Amino acid sequence: MPFVLLVSILSVGANIFLLSANRQSRYAEPVAPLSDPALSRLLSPRAFGQVHAGFIRKFQQPAMSGGTLFPVSGYVVPPGLLPALSDNYPLYRDQGAEQDQEYFTKVFQGLKIPFDLKREPLNLQSYEFKTADGLYGLTLKLPERLLSVRTLNKPGQKASSGFLNDEETIQLARGFAVAFGIETGGLPVPHLEVPLKDPSGDRSVVVWPLQFSGSTVIDLAGLPVAVLRVGIDRRANYADSLTLNLLSPDVLMKSDYPAASSGELAAGLLSGGLLPLGGELKGKPVQVTFTDAAVVYVLRPGDNSGPTYLVPAIKARWDAASTCAGCATVKLSTFVPLLSPKDFVWYMELPAPVPPIPAPKSSSGSVPSIPLKAI
Repeated sequence: MPFVLLVSILSVGANIFLLSANRQSRYAEPVAPLSDPALSRLLSPRAFGQVHAGFIRKFQQPAMSGGTLFPVSGYVVPPGLLPALSDNYPLYRDQGAEQDQEYFTKVFQGLKIPFDLKREPLNLQSYEFKTADGLYGLTLKLPERLLSVRTLNKPGQKASSGFLNDEETIQLARGFAVAFGIETGGLPVPHLEVPLKDPSGDRSVVVWPLQFSGSTVIDLAGLPVAVLRVGIDRRANYADSLTLNLLSPDVLMKSDYPAASSGELAAGLLSGGLLPLGGELKGKPVQVTFTDAAVVYVLRPGDNSGPTYLVPAIKARWDAASTCAGCATVKLSTFVPLLSPKDFVWYMELPAPVPPIPAPKSSSGSVPSIPLKAI
């Protein structure tokens, strides 16, 4: 009998999904997420003081199948690129995994994991459990709150008409999620990823992206954060892994902070933002023009120097010029925090020999550069 798990995944507003409870459930009542209004209340403005959770600039050097990219001499911010912005935006701060103790206890009970979080520290690394469907391994990664389930005994190959197409792959992933009680109907549209370490091309990962307050959530590399991932063997026709993001909105504190000015945001983009193109490229330097920009949230994981934050930001895209005439256009992006740098330290320089790329001196089609002081 498959286990039925009820989990509330991070999302404020319409993007909260609950794991279904049905007749196969081992419990009479559905497992509810931790719900304490005091934990998610809006605090006073600038409640966290000046936040020194600065980002580290990461220089991009995308891999290409032939040719290379021209180095960037400067970035152009066309008029009207930045969307209409409010005067203030909420900054969210995680209160720590210890606030999830009751929540995780209910999750583990739903999976029949004999682990007492009230008596032992919250440091579970892995556990094996068996169902009528097979043997599984479970891993909880903290403080990221990633719960992973993987198949330990590979099932026999099912009869199949051949290699699964994209639609069949997504449907198989949905079925695997439902087997653990996960309802995917309220999530954003999923997409497929092909692991780089799979030269055969037989594997795919079905990814449901995470949205927060209606905006995409990205990681420090600018990539979308997943709320749910399911690994699929498309040739053998089976799912073998599942990862859930268990960060709950109930453990987040939020406080409104002033937004950066349009000039500050433009200056951040003119410097290449947090993900400028690397300086090791050869050839004639070229200017690039940002093509669009949108409000996103950046998940900045906690470390020894501070807690986890969800930071509003502007993510801007551009097309990179390639020396390979037959290569497809390389689309890149960068981001800058949306909060005023007076209250939220934007970034720290990498201790690397690659210097920041200077902004273009020409003002043609661009916003005048405002020097940024690296913290």
